[in-house]
Amino acid sequence: DLTAASSEKIAAEHVAIRNASLIIQDLPRQSVRRINDLSVDAEMETLLGPYRATGRWGRNDQALNFRMTTGVREDDHWRIKLILDASSDTPRLDLDGLLTLANAAAGGQVLSYAGNANLSGQWRKLPWRAAGPLRADRNAIMMDPIDLRLGTEETSLSASGNVRLNLGTRPDA
Repeated sequence: DLTAASSEKIAAEHVAIRNASLIIQDLPRQSVRRINDLSVDAEMETLLGPYRATGRWGRNDQALNFRMTTGVREDDHWRIKLILDASSDTPRLDLDGLLTLANAAAGGQVLSYAGNANLSGQWRKLPWRAAGPLRADRNAIMMDPIDLRLGTEETSLSASGNVRLNLGTRPDA
């Protein structure tokens, strides 16, 4: 049984995880998601944070790299900065916000995010970017407002609006 006081006394200078699988269970939906070929190098000042991690996981025969830093846990959340980056064919995602881990009514815990998001990449050799405040939980991903830009600084097409992607057994937008 770890108390907050004992959690502050446990630290890890370096933790290495190689070729692991992360299994995420969604109890209410009775579904399981799996991330394979996960490799992580991490450190933590205490069990409550801050944490720093770099790593990669294989997905569809293409590795996705990530870098993450957090603040110290406050109540049920951490301040987080996360960058997901793969290759020129895959968009880059930058998140800067709050990651919350709350108890779920059906048991287990529910993860959610609220903060800023920047998604960028290339489409037919043109740079594109989508940016705005993002909220995400097990039910939906929402950006309101979202600013979209296709093209270079000198010549670009811009649009703004909002987007909601409903998740679940039958996702829709």
